[in-house]
Amino acid sequence: ITDGWSLGVFLRDLAALYTDLCRGAPPTLADLPVRYGDYARWQERELEGERAGASEAWWKQHLAGLPRLDLPAPRAPAQGRSYAGETCTFKLSAELTAGLKKLAAEASCTLFVALLSAWVAVLHRHSGQEDFGIGTISAGRDRAELRGLIGFFTNTLVLRCDLSGDPDGLTLARRLSRVLDEALHHQVVPFDRVVSTTET
Repeated sequence: ITDGWSLGVFLRDLAALYTDLCRGAPPTLADLPVRYGDYARWQERELEGERAGASEAWWKQHLAGLPRLDLPAPRAPAQGRSYAGETCTFKLSAELTAGLKKLAAEASCTLFVALLSAWVAVLHRHSGQEDFGIGTISAGRDRAELRGLIGFFTNTLVLRCDLSGDPDGLTLARRLSRVLDEALHHQVVPFDRVVSTTET
């Protein structure tokens, strides 16, 4: 019923209400320009409109013939071990972070895209594939009036990764930046509808 962005909105509003309560003042939260129900009705209308039709056509073309990412299968676990996943937390060095920021600046992209490029390069190295898709999440709050709402706005976007011609890091970052921009432009179509559209 909610997304990660909403937690920040909730904590901000809770802190404001707590401050008002401590002062003995009435709550001073600003009125919301729209409610989540307004957004849901708008999205329903959008999905029946021209923009959604054009976006569905774009997704169908973008994902046409997309091969499955085929990574090497893991070896059987050693005695007493399982396939259970884990979380690995680490910090990037200042030098590596500076290099990523430099790459992002040279490619005119975000740091997110620079990191995504590194991830795509790793997947390419292990799969040997030049064409595959990866998923990323969009906050879905592309309108200013949605930024203060609590609710579920996220959408999964499939980014088609093109590693033809053995691109260097800069070229790959520029390619992924273009693909991400196009996917965000067509994010009006929910992921489940993208899947059903591209399966036909």
